Amino acid sequence: MQIDLIETFCIVNNVINFWKTSLNKKSNFKQNYEERKRFNKVVDFTLSNKEFTALGHTQLFTSTSGEIKKIKNGYDVNILVLIQYRDTFDDVGNIFASGSQKNPRKKLAGGKPFGMETRIKTIRIRKTMKSLDEIKKEVEDNLKKKENR
Repeated sequence: MQIDLIETFCIVNNVINFWKTSLNKKSNFKQNYEERKRFNKVVDFTLSNKEFTALGHTQLFTSTSGEIKKIKNGYDVNILVLIQYRDTFDDVGNIFASGSQKNPRKKLAGGKPFGMETRIKTIRIRKTMKSLDEIKKEVEDNLKKKENR
């Protein structure tokens, strides 16, 4: 779903802000994997086509760990960003698209809520950067590469 990629780019700002805040006025900051910083965002959506309509939401899970050190001309970045989506379809309805006034669409009998998860997208960033804002570009580029596979 396209919304996942767009919303993921928005939640990446939380990752950048976490590292900026944590590193504030320090020469380095380390976040262990076991205690990694986690973010969660819920996006409502409606998915429909000729066969069915489903109302639901996507949960975007993002977490980050690693270490960033200030160096002479920027930052030595060695972090891990994990991203996963969980789609939950709460109201699955009808739907034979050939409905009309005489024969309106009928609700799908026994349409039960269901959910699915994507595999975790693992993005490792090991790079020297002039600004921590470059983390966003690295994550976006990695996600675009994985989307095009």
